[in-house]
Amino acid sequence: MEYWLRRGDAEYSFDAPEEASIYEAQPSFKTAEDIGDKLAKMNEFLNSRLILIDYAHPLEPYVNLLKGRVSQDTLMILTCWRLGDERKELKILQEIKSRLPNVNVYSASQLKNPSGELLNRLSEFIKEEGEVTCIYPMTPITELVSPMLENLASWILTWTRDVEQNEYLNVRFVGIAHDPKGTLIDVTSGKVGCHAAYVVELKNQFDCVLVSPGGTPYDDSFYQSLQSLYGVYQSVKKGGTIILAAECIDGIGSREFAKLLSAKRKKEAGQEARDSKTTFEGTLLDFLGRIKEKSRIYLVSPIPRTIAQSFLEIKVFDTLQDAVQQAIRLHSRSLSMCVVPYGNFTCLVVGKEAIPEEQRM
Repeated sequence: MEYWLRRGDAEYSFDAPEEASIYEAQPSFKTAEDIGDKLAKMNEFLNSRLILIDYAHPLEPYVNLLKGRVSQDTLMILTCWRLGDERKELKILQEIKSRLPNVNVYSASQLKNPSGELLNRLSEFIKEEGEVTCIYPMTPITELVSPMLENLASWILTWTRDVEQNEYLNVRFVGIAHDPKGTLIDVTSGKVGCHAAYVVELKNQFDCVLVSPGGTPYDDSFYQSLQSLYGVYQSVKKGGTIILAAECIDGIGSREFAKLLSAKRKKEAGQEARDSKTTFEGTLLDFLGRIKEKSRIYLVSPIPRTIAQSFLEIKVFDTLQDAVQQAIRLHSRSLSMCVVPYGNFTCLVVGKEAIPEEQRM
């Protein structure tokens, strides 16, 4: 039996034994029937003078939500921690400005300039307003970082010295759900979390789970690709194998994440390790450690092995077939295997009967 997974801009195949039990887990990505009504109601939330954008690829659903709903008086702050690359943050910033030319949008990294325009405008906002709207993607990884996401507004506002003037800032969260191509399928307000459209219900755990984040741009770095494992890692049995197919054209990714990996490898002071868990990068590093305690991870990628095996302590394979063959040697030819083509948008819930693809809505 032949199966395909996307890595980077191309698709790669692997063969599985006939004795193996294979299940392909793919969410329905069904568009909410009342999405038109929900979008109309978003006008109430998007009239805030300050909007924080927690960005994840692609840009299209953010533009569709914001276009025609924000005014020239709106101050928007963009944060791209999920990408782990300030250079990409600046590129996204320029794209937003070109798509929404009448909106005042800034990068969160500009807050580092104490005499900059953004910091001055933010101070003025805090003196006059008390309502903030935060737009975030409802992908599975959001469940892991929700405590920090809920404090994101407070973190941004601490850059100003006037934050104590408004102790009761009301932060309203708007979640967007979209498919891998960027089509908006739902928008909600309220509690931060993962959207039900990404959930796939399973009856049992598997010996091996093969995951693709979804190809470019979701697997540009290991830092980004690791985020695609949060929704699927609990579907593998204890002692099982996770095979991650990711291009990692940008290598490890986030400089802070690479720094934490290096510190962990050198066994530096425990105090820094504890403090690091309060950051997005530290939380992901802690998550990686939890996966390794339960299962082994194989990475299928052209990333240099010296980087992956020394920093990540993960075995790297050149092809999917090589990684699958190793899993077969470990678990037998009759192994159970789950194939996840869109890991970044998939949340596997174990303990319920799997829904056949033809029955999914």
